[in-house]
Amino acid sequence: MKTIANQAIEFGGSEQWKNRLWKGDEHIKFLERSDGNPLDGGKVVFRWPKLSNQNLDLGSSRRFLVNPNGENQADFWLSDEMLVALMPVVVYWVYAGMYTALGSWGDNYRLHSKKDEDEMNLVSKVTVVKGVLLQQFLQVLAVLLLFLVTEGNGDGFSAEQPSSWIDIARQVIIAMLVMDTYHYFFHRFVLHNKFLYRYIHSHHHRLVVPYPFGAIYSHPLEAFLADTISGSLSLVFSGMSARTSIFFFSFAAIKNVDDHCGLLLPGNPFHIFFRNNTVYHDLHHQLHGTKYNFSQPFFVMWDKILGTHMPYSLEKRAEGGFEVRLTKDYKED
Repeated sequence: MKTIANQAIEFGGSEQWKNRLWKGDEHIKFLERSDGNPLDGGKVVFRWPKLSNQNLDLGSSRRFLVNPNGENQADFWLSDEMLVALMPVVVYWVYAGMYTALGSWGDNYRLHSKKDEDEMNLVSKVTVVKGVLLQQFLQVLAVLLLFLVTEGNGDGFSAEQPSSWIDIARQVIIAMLVMDTYHYFFHRFVLHNKFLYRYIHSHHHRLVVPYPFGAIYSHPLEAFLADTISGSLSLVFSGMSARTSIFFFSFAAIKNVDDHCGLLLPGNPFHIFFRNNTVYHDLHHQLHGTKYNFSQPFFVMWDKILGTHMPYSLEKRAEGGFEVRLTKDYKED
């Protein structure tokens, strides 16, 4: 069991609780003491406390609950590590549900007709929902296993909270760049490798006409290789704390849903601030666009640099909605 280093906690409360601390037990180990006897309100550096009723802020990624009666139970469901896994799942379905609830009201902003959505896609919506839920279950399970392997000490996250909004912004931008870079080269590789495309990546491209809750529908192996690994690399290279990670991965989930929503709603901030948006990625899902616009989910820089960017124009359809038109010739491989 690893030590939580350099964390001095001042314990107050009843004499009974102070006596328990002074005597120690299997879950509270004295490593250092300052300010005299703990009976006088001294500070101790400890390993794992008994957890339950009283919040202690360690200035790290975890919240601990201390119980003087000695129950040995961590309130794991309140831990920031667990929220890193659960919050993106929640916001994914909430945001996708908001788009789905628009129903026929959104027909005037569609990139494809409802008929195209029903007829062109090669997989049923029931299968898509099952696939997405399986992927999300495996992602949450991966976080649980990581928590158990590291004994809940948060080794995967920075132990220090950012000192300013500038630090948070810097970490998020680095995470975005790392995620984009990994996604671009992985995405391009599996699309140019006929074996990997046929047996793995083609699952995602069964959605020729994307819709919100199918944003992360893919083969489970691709979900691990693309999403889990890219997320882990973003976390490591950016140095994000767990709390910053909750925001970042939730934001990435929302952005992913928006990129697959198939709607060009007016005033959508993702369309204002990101060139990589619903239209950009929708083009990639079309049969003539699979060799272009690999970038995802934030920027278009790698497509621009490496010549896989496909420019387009939008035209209003007479029957409602928009049609995406290519503005340069594409090559068939």
